[in-house]
Amino acid sequence: MKLLHCYRKKAWALEVSLFQKAIKELWEDHIGYREKSEALLEIFRMAGYLSKDKLLDYVIKLEFKNPFDVWHKLCKSVDDNFSENYGLSIEDIEKLIIYISQNAFGRNAGEERNALQTQNWQESCKKEYLEQAGKLGMVQKISPNKEYDYTLIPGASYSAVKNRIETYTKTVEQRENVFVLGGNRELCKELDGEDYIKSLADKLCIKHTGSFVMKNGRTYLNSDNPITETEMIQDVLKESKLNFIVVNSIVENNRPTTIDTFFSFIEQTKFKGDAEILVWSKQPYILRQATDAKIAFLTKGIKTCVKGAGMGSGGNVKAIDSELAALIATLYKYNKLEKTGEIPDCSYLMFQTRDKSDPIIPSEWTEDFYRAEDSWHKLIGEYVY
Repeated sequence: MKLLHCYRKKAWALEVSLFQKAIKELWEDHIGYREKSEALLEIFRMAGYLSKDKLLDYVIKLEFKNPFDVWHKLCKSVDDNFSENYGLSIEDIEKLIIYISQNAFGRNAGEERNALQTQNWQESCKKEYLEQAGKLGMVQKISPNKEYDYTLIPGASYSAVKNRIETYTKTVEQRENVFVLGGNRELCKELDGEDYIKSLADKLCIKHTGSFVMKNGRTYLNSDNPITETEMIQDVLKESKLNFIVVNSIVENNRPTTIDTFFSFIEQTKFKGDAEILVWSKQPYILRQATDAKIAFLTKGIKTCVKGAGMGSGGNVKAIDSELAALIATLYKYNKLEKTGEIPDCSYLMFQTRDKSDPIIPSEWTEDFYRAEDSWHKLIGEYVY
């Protein structure tokens, strides 16, 4: 068995599988796509996302043609890095990759990622996970290799924004055309800290009771007016004695997304393109936020060069794993926008909006199961009866 497995692995290393081609297209990486493919599959294995019952769910929910044959081949090639092509297209494989990765999200729409619970495997496989996530470019520090026309620092929680601004000023000399992207997100205890929110309210002369109230799953200061992310960013810059420009993104009845803040930058500056943009963040968010910027500019028909940079990750597997799911979906959207001029509806792939019911096995599969070889019948039979 070991010799056969080694032979298959060598054959897989020589040929470019459909899975590898999909990774190559998503990451736009023509050098490291093989390593990225192996790393992503290792992460899926660690998390238990490639069990045969989950593969069954994926195949049925994605409505692949010849689903029984596809599932059969997927189950048989799990240990061979998905070396077969299954009769699927690259588009099918990309959707499968998104669908699998979205298992990392166990939260409802509007909930913050800090609401996710750490899984047992994330503790036991931490060292191995970080090694594979590093191959995907989500752990190590990325330094800018030149000066850029504009620097954009995406908003975040109080501690994260403060860290991004501090590390930028220590790492990069450029001080002109630096924008920090904020919005009308109300500060909450879970993200921004009870003491800081109350102290900022006092600085802004906003009346409050000192107590906090729960709204939509988050805890907010009981005050006359909400305290926003933009006001927090202005406070951090004032304390740091920096003259960076603050972008205030306002979205009615919702909190601004990262892409919303890039749109607001375009509108506020009347940005026309033909410039080089640095998006300064921190791992594991660098690549996804830089891609969000690309989506915003491309949506507005603006041609510009965007690069991501920032400090390395502290090794929080829970955060990296959920961000990996967001990254893959974002890469897919950008890829489609660049090729077709529009972003397809992905709601049926996303954890928050997809069908989470148990898969319904087509009745016509029954005869196929009976005709299957005994070993294969034992492998899959328990999911039919």
